Amino acid sequence: MLLCILMVRYMPIIIQMDPVVAGGCASFSYVSAMSHDAELSPGPDVFRAVTRSFLIATSDEMIEPLEKLILSDPLCRSLVDNVSSGLHGVISAASLPFSLTSESINKRRFNQFYTAARIRGLTFEDNGNLSKEQDILAFERARIEMENFRNSKDGSNFIANTIVLELSRALSSRDIGAAAAELMNQALSSTWSIFENFASSFIVEWINSDPRRASKVLNCPGLKSYFGKFSIDLDTINENLFDLTKSMGSVLFKGKRLDNINVIRSAISALLSNLNVSKIIGNDLWLLNQRRHLLVHKRGLIDREYLSRTGDKMNIGDSIIVTSDDIIKYILAVRQAVIAIVEAAEKEKEISEE
Repeated sequence: MLLCILMVRYMPIIIQMDPVVAGGCASFSYVSAMSHDAELSPGPDVFRAVTRSFLIATSDEMIEPLEKLILSDPLCRSLVDNVSSGLHGVISAASLPFSLTSESINKRRFNQFYTAARIRGLTFEDNGNLSKEQDILAFERARIEMENFRNSKDGSNFIANTIVLELSRALSSRDIGAAAAELMNQALSSTWSIFENFASSFIVEWINSDPRRASKVLNCPGLKSYFGKFSIDLDTINENLFDLTKSMGSVLFKGKRLDNINVIRSAISALLSNLNVSKIIGNDLWLLNQRRHLLVHKRGLIDREYLSRTGDKMNIGDSIIVTSDDIIKYILAVRQAVIAIVEAAEKEKEISEE
């Protein structure tokens, strides 16, 4: 009886509040339903499906090692900054469903605290209108309650479980499932493009900065067929004003593509004479290159050539499946390779200047 009296007395006041609060009250039943779902911890199958389909990560921890590099060479610093910026974009885009879902859940929960704090601040004399000071106080109370909630075990579990459950429900939609898969495909292609741009720029500009380095790649056994019988025509020399001291790399690779992982590995290994670099540009980057090629040229449909190259256990005609684990693995492989290359380059430059 008392509850009915209170509802009759205060419901008109609540409805008269601003739209944010009214919306928060209107969402109580929905949030309560969400709370019930979140209390049921997602099973391993649900968790696995969500974490495979959506990238749940932040860019800071994955990019931090690149940003912390201390580099004296301007070329290396510039190239690493470009890689950091590119990877940040890939991670931000690929993790957008997670970020938006997390933000939505946190806002809904905060609105609960805020609405409750405003209601508690009302008196019979207020007639549903809080003063500015009362509203500020209610907001601050809600902020503190939300912070405590997020930092508590129950609160953090609630938020995590709700995110997983909402993303799982989204996956049940055919359109969203297809969009999530396409997002992973785009992340894979972009990750390779970032490494390819870094590697090709490094190779060309490293030779441009010292034309004597050209002989290292021209004499590399793994690049003999790539260059063929190399010669420089008069028109090219004329275009460079008969001075190749700052453009030998550009001339050497003019009209040639640097998008093959084997060519990239051979060229960088020859330039830096570093076995560690050759090993780091290894299987993960090779597979990234193969899968990116399949996505770009075959729309991700498995063909006989791809199977013979990679040994993947899939059927011809199947669509390639890219998971968030793959994206993280490839991003880390790119990061590791970039760090190894610029550190080896800096070391070689120091030795040459002694």
